[in-house]
Amino acid sequence: MQLNQSRFNRVSRFIPSVAILLSLCFVASCAPEIATPRFGVTFVMKTDENVPLSGATVMANESEIGTSAADGIVQTILEGPEGTPIQITWHCPTGYRQPAEGQELRLTQFAGLDPSQDLGLSMTLQCAPQARTAAFVVRTNNKVGIPVILNDREVARTNATGVATFVQPSDPNREFRIVLQTNSHPRLSPSNPYQVFTLGDRNEVFVMDQEFEEAPAPTVMRRRRRRRRRPNRGIQLITRLN
Repeated sequence: MQLNQSRFNRVSRFIPSVAILLSLCFVASCAPEIATPRFGVTFVMKTDENVPLSGATVMANESEIGTSAADGIVQTILEGPEGTPIQITWHCPTGYRQPAEGQELRLTQFAGLDPSQDLGLSMTLQCAPQARTAAFVVRTNNKVGIPVILNDREVARTNATGVATFVQPSDPNREFRIVLQTNSHPRLSPSNPYQVFTLGDRNEVFVMDQEFEEAPAPTVMRRRRRRRRRPNRGIQLITRLN
């Protein structure tokens, strides 16, 4: 009888532990699963002149998201706790320089005035062209046919109004020397004027205004012809000698 009482005490002490364990399992199984936050993100690919760019591939933490269309837009949904930093990188299409580094995007919810409207996240990414364009306008005071020399090469001549225009593709940060060659116009001064322009890392328009003075044409002196004296064919006196 004493043995049975001892067993009963041990079972009584064990029952509360089992009940607590079962309760914990029940709570764990019935607790709702917390969903990972989702964030809608729109990437806008543009050139450095704010023009939409197609053919650029966007990546988040080295995973490809998508490639921009003609409107330059790539849209996706990213998951993660709020405040998570995401490293955004992108590959520019042919003809554009690759960026030196990416950008960081933090997953953040934005609340607008309208609670039903999901503002989402937006990021603009840029690609700079490998080549730039320099446009030149040369203006003179109506001097026609003057050769325009760009870096030792003739590229144009002034037209009937004394103006010349031309376009030169170039690498960024290049220097241009424009000379107006007056060798075939010796009466113009100054002689062979020039101007230096520097193209930065953007497309630019350069204007060269040049006023010339023109010396008057030399006067041509006509040589007067001397009239030959005609022989006197008047009355001849004939003297007869006896």
